[in-house]
Amino acid sequence: MEKFEPDQGQLTIPKPHYKISNHSAKVLILNIKVKHLINRIRQQLQSLRHKAVWLSLGENCLPDDILRRHGKKIFSSPYSNGRTNIDYALALESENYKNLISPAYLVRGEAFGQGVVRSTHYQCAPIFDASCSAGFEFSHHDPLGSTDDRASFQRKIDRLLKIRGQESVVFLYHHRWTERSDLPRLREKLQQFARFYTAPGVRCVMVLFYQNLTAPKETSYLTEWPVTGDQMEFTFHTRDYWMGTDQEIFWARNDDALIVSMLEKVEQHLNDK
Repeated sequence: MEKFEPDQGQLTIPKPHYKISNHSAKVLILNIKVKHLINRIRQQLQSLRHKAVWLSLGENCLPDDILRRHGKKIFSSPYSNGRTNIDYALALESENYKNLISPAYLVRGEAFGQGVVRSTHYQCAPIFDASCSAGFEFSHHDPLGSTDDRASFQRKIDRLLKIRGQESVVFLYHHRWTERSDLPRLREKLQQFARFYTAPGVRCVMVLFYQNLTAPKETSYLTEWPVTGDQMEFTFHTRDYWMGTDQEIFWARNDDALIVSMLEKVEQHLNDK
């Protein structure tokens, strides 16, 4: 057996050499294909069960986490894991997402002490929180430096465009309330977005929700506003803003009973038509 001597206290271990047979490679490829097929069947069954594909539309990661933990998430959209707003979404739909991961528009920046990548290609009206209007933010991906992350986002784009006008969709849009918020303009923009996904026999339900802080000792409650076509709106009157270091508050799990109520009302709206 070959003897290896320590080098200045570091033990040198030879790298093993593996040889994969043709049979093993075929089995590996088959397993990957089966996994993708199972995931696709699962997505289709969930879509049938819910009568629609439920997706996040931003403005941050919260809607995606809500869908995930309540068993409604079908797949990740380009808006699932980042900070964005409806103006960016309208521009992306208009250009079929062709510039979203273009390196020509990607820059490195910072958000809450963490390094992030943003696209500077898109503009927005001054009615959004600063965290959601500094450019389309890839909060958990690096399409500028990672080939895998670019491929991941391209898959998200492809999946979204594949169902556009082909399958009914429910988009959850969490608006980060700010003193600049303009609800009439926001509602109009959401209606414009819905037109991209609406077709004969195909619905697009837009669910807008946002917070209104209550008095510290006041009981939290939910307000459902009158439904306009397939556009729904909810105000969460809560004691805490969904932010900070407390993960129960950050992910709105402390107000989950209200979130469940909102999801049930959306389900009822789907079933009524």
